[in-house]
Amino acid sequence: MNLRQTAEVAALASMASEHVVQAVEPIAISALHAYWKSSQTRLKCWFAGLRTTPSRGTATLPLYHRRQMVCLSREILVAELLTRVWSSVLLARDVFHGHDECQQLARHVFLGQMEARQEVLRMLEYPNRLPARQAVVVDRLRRRVERWTDVLVGPLVRKYDVTDFVFDVERARDFGTTQPPAALSTMNLAMSQLTLVGLSHAIPRSTHTDSTRATLDLAVARSVLSALPHDALRFHSPVLTPDSPADVQPPSATSTGLRFADLRRKLPRKQDHPEQGE
Repeated sequence: MNLRQTAEVAALASMASEHVVQAVEPIAISALHAYWKSSQTRLKCWFAGLRTTPSRGTATLPLYHRRQMVCLSREILVAELLTRVWSSVLLARDVFHGHDECQQLARHVFLGQMEARQEVLRMLEYPNRLPARQAVVVDRLRRRVERWTDVLVGPLVRKYDVTDFVFDVERARDFGTTQPPAALSTMNLAMSQLTLVGLSHAIPRSTHTDSTRATLDLAVARSVLSALPHDALRFHSPVLTPDSPADVQPPSATSTGLRFADLRRKLPRKQDHPEQGE
């Protein structure tokens, strides 16, 4: 699971959002629990990595640690794209059905993500933690993630007025207005492919430097995919790009990359809602 694939899962969640929002059946508790649990564990891993750097002072990080911080910052920022998109989908579902089934869990995960984001932004302020050239790389990715978040959430903002998780409400509304409503709710392979190509240019393919965090990112992605209806996966199952934008292929093609359907796994059912204090 690399960073670009995480972004592509966010794109799939956006493309299939109408299936999730308007579905009569509730989202499986097992999927919600897995999303919450994996996100919480990943947050702890992020902060364990962030604590290896000085918060202030004049001590300069060794080159190895600076590279580690760039990789970790990228992971956090790209994970934020998926967190914001999926949180918006869950909130839109609650708005559509008039209940509070998912949004408390979504907000709880989102708050943790924001804590990690703030640490990344603070890191950019101190040249002893990240030199200017590396800080520019991280900041460029931050801006791209913010714009793509508003692109992917835009249709939900326009239709359900869910603005809690976007960066720029007016920009998200504009994106939602310019995108055909059916493009993200029916089988529209052309629009799906254009979205994936755009993401593949914007988000680096960088692999994780920590196997534990990579495993947790995969667990979060699987929890999102497991919450999508089977029809959504059948109609919106583009290939996770293996190497480069040129490798984006339709679902019927073979590829050395991972398929969304391959990531999805059956999770054990839980009878009760997850306790957020767990």
